[in-house]
Amino acid sequence: MIQYYKIAGIVIKVIGEEINLIEELEYQRFETSCKNENYTVNFRIVNELGSCQGTITYQDEQNIIYDDGKYRYVNNRFLIKKISDNYYNVFIKKNCNEISIRYLFNAMGFDALLAKEKKLILHASFIAFQNKAILFSAPSGTGKSTQADLWQKYVRGVEIINGDRAIIGIEDNGVKAYGLPFCGTSKITLNQSFNLSTIVILRQGKINKLIELAAKDGYKYLYSQVNWIGWDKKLQINILDLLEKVVNSIKIYYFECLPEQSAVKMLKTMITKER
Repeated sequence: MIQYYKIAGIVIKVIGEEINLIEELEYQRFETSCKNENYTVNFRIVNELGSCQGTITYQDEQNIIYDDGKYRYVNNRFLIKKISDNYYNVFIKKNCNEISIRYLFNAMGFDALLAKEKKLILHASFIAFQNKAILFSAPSGTGKSTQADLWQKYVRGVEIINGDRAIIGIEDNGVKAYGLPFCGTSKITLNQSFNLSTIVILRQGKINKLIELAAKDGYKYLYSQVNWIGWDKKLQINILDLLEKVVNSIKIYYFECLPEQSAVKMLKTMITKER
């Protein structure tokens, strides 16, 4: 099995000998005919992950890192071996030969590959409005999917790009939001990207209350909603530097709101006025 995926401008070649791949629609949308890969990830099914030679340089509940990332054990299910900066072997402990593409992306450590490219994943619902991206960021259960649904219902031309995640990066023309296959339980994901105009920090409220945040306050809220790479200091610096640039480049609002049309009207009025 050889397949290519293009996500946020990054082409990943996935190789899987002896793997019967279970495709999923969310991932099929990101398949590409481009063969000019940025990374190659070669998956192998093994009975046992084996042992590593080297020094443990980081350890937490999920990861054991040897020699600053040369080997990475994940949940005693995967072993990621770095062959070069752009080529990785991933050993998967045998359970069955049928494996979903979602499982493979989880095993490869896709968020770390993004961080290498100075991009990050934000926990947020992602909508497109007037050819710009708006992200609703909040902890699970706060109502970010509800607000995205309300915008699609009450504002003409709004499209939900992802119900649960967004990739953020910076290009020559500004801050960009990209779709990605991971979409939580929403099952909503499109392979589209837009310039990012606004991030809205959502909280449930008894009335609608909208505040524009200073960059330092936006940084504080968004930090907790970013996929964090705890085991690699260089990738941490990439994420923190990017987050700082983002909060200094776009509008960030704190919005205590009701799950109703009035919240859409208030935010839409503010965003439209600022453009």
